Amino acid sequence: MYRKFTLTLLGFLLFAVFTYAQRVVKGKVTEAANGQGIPGVSVSVKGQTGNTVVTNNDGSFTINVSSNNSVLVITYIGYTTREVSVGTQATISVALSESSQTLEGVVVTALGIKRSEKS
Repeated sequence: MYRKFTLTLLGFLLFAVFTYAQRVVKGKVTEAANGQGIPGVSVSVKGQTGNTVVTNNDGSFTINVSSNNSVLVITYIGYTTREVSVGTQATISVALSESSQTLEGVVVTALGIKRSEKS
């Protein structure tokens, strides 16, 4: 009985350690020109791998951050990348402007094509 109690208590303590200092930040990514939400924008926490979300159809997102010092990196193809400091904000609005950079080129490869033998 004592052993089960100890293991259960240890499990709760470990859970508390992993969830401590995690907070949820909500936000919306819009286009600077017209203010409409941009779907499919990548929002990640700088310096953390695996903590990336994508905005939904109206440009809204929800992400977990570990501290007030966290920095969100907002990227989307064709738009300038933005870095926003979270601070004590619970809601963040970001306006992306179109980038003037052009893509250099596209490489197309034909993988998986089988050639037929001719007699």
